[in-house]
Amino acid sequence: MSLRLAIAVSAFALLGACATAPVDVTPVERGSNLITPEKAETLLARGYYDQAAAAYRKSLESDATNVSARHGLAEAERLGGKLDAAAEDYRKLMEIPEWKLRAVEGLARIDFAKGDRAAAMEKFSAVVKEDQWAWKSWLAIAQLSDLSGDWTKADEAYGMALAATKEPAAVYNNHGVSLLARGHAGAAADLFRKALAADPKIIQAKTNFDLAEARAGKKATLEAAGNDARERARTLNNYGYVAMLQGRPEDAKRYYEAALKEHPSFYALAYNNLMATQGASEKADKSRR
Repeated sequence: MSLRLAIAVSAFALLGACATAPVDVTPVERGSNLITPEKAETLLARGYYDQAAAAYRKSLESDATNVSARHGLAEAERLGGKLDAAAEDYRKLMEIPEWKLRAVEGLARIDFAKGDRAAAMEKFSAVVKEDQWAWKSWLAIAQLSDLSGDWTKADEAYGMALAATKEPAAVYNNHGVSLLARGHAGAAADLFRKALAADPKIIQAKTNFDLAEARAGKKATLEAAGNDARERARTLNNYGYVAMLQGRPEDAKRYYEAALKEHPSFYALAYNNLMATQGASEKADKSRR
């Protein structure tokens, strides 16, 4: 069982923010005459990549010189898994000087998605060489360095990303993930705490903070969750997960059972974890007989 940590929205969009169902967005196919660039951006932000791509194409039919729509189309295609189509649109943007670096970033993300880390690193490095304030490229370089185990370069790149952005939550969170992967749970918890201070809504950092605290040996404390039963259940479930990873099935069982009592929305997750814990305990008992 591996420790799965949540990466915040990043240059790779590895996990990204969870998309929520649209409330007031008219589906593209029902209102093509109402399509606007703003609507396309809303669809993209909410994770409706195919619909966003269709909306951007409509905008380009009206104005083929709309480079912002071209970039939006490339992003929607990339995030929707249409990598070759996205690459073609990014290359069209390469011909426009003020959009070149964004296009290179997009092509670098495609390289990463295809598993070519060396090409991705080369492109991201080219971006920061031209623009030292390109914080998403610095963040990508940090993550690539993490993957290769070059912790010194990773820390330097996280520092550059932090210095270059006014929205540091993702940088704090991802650096915390990096430190936790190296076994520095206490330092990681401090960074997750900073991420939450910068953006209290960053769900990934809440989960990662629980995991870091548990890895550091702390017991679950629910005061921070206050009267929010769902938050208490989430915390208990995360502590149970770490207890199981650390070979403490009885502790894990207690945490999962407590999570089940706190909030019904965690029933399926905590129940499945509880069953896995009991199965592991039974298997261990049989092996000792």
